[in-house]
Amino acid sequence: MLKRILTLIVAGLFAANFAAASVILFGTYTWTGTELGESNRLNRIAPASTFSAPKSYPGSLASAGGGYTIVGVLGFSTVAWLDIDVTSTSTCCQSFVAAYLDSYDPLALATNYLGDGGESPSTTFGPEHFQVIVPAGHSLVLVGQTVNSRTLALGNNFSFVVDQVPEPATVSLAAGGLLPLLLAARRRKA
Repeated sequence: MLKRILTLIVAGLFAANFAAASVILFGTYTWTGTELGESNRLNRIAPASTFSAPKSYPGSLASAGGGYTIVGVLGFSTVAWLDIDVTSTSTCCQSFVAAYLDSYDPLALATNYLGDGGESPSTTFGPEHFQVIVPAGHSLVLVGQTVNSRTLALGNNFSFVVDQVPEPATVSLAAGGLLPLLLAARRRKA
C-alpha cells in the first residue's frame, strides 16, 4: 500500500512540473516595413539553445535593409527557466526571434546574447523552439529580426509564446528523495 501511495506521489510531482509551466508573454507581430533598420543580423545556425546546452553567439551576417523590433521585455526577481516557441504563417523564412539579457544593441549583436532557435519559423520548416535561463535580477529582451530586407518581410508575421517552467532538476531531486522510501516499502513487504 505504501508503495502505491509513493508511486502516486512521484507521478504527481512529474505531472505538477509540466502543469506548472505558465505562459508569461505572448503575441503576434506583422512586419510593416517601418521597423528600425540594422546593417547586420544574427546568423541562424542550428541547433537551438537549450537548458542543458546554452548556445554561444552564432555570429552575424550583412543584412541589406534589414530591420528589427523588440517584441517583449520581462524582468525577473528570481532565476527564470524559459521555453520560447515561435510560429509563422509565412511560407518563406523572413524573420526569426532571439533572446537577449537586459538590453539589445543592433550595433553589437553579441552583447547580452542569450539564445535563439537556430532557424526561422515558417509553414515550410515548422516552428522555432528554444530555451534560455535568465538570472535573478535581470530581464529577458525578445527581439524579432528580418532575414533580408524589410521590404521582403512586409506583411509576413510571427507569433511567440514564452513559458516559465520550474527548474528541471527540481522534480528529479524530489523523485530521487522519494526513491529510498519506495525501496524501503518494497523491502518491508518482502
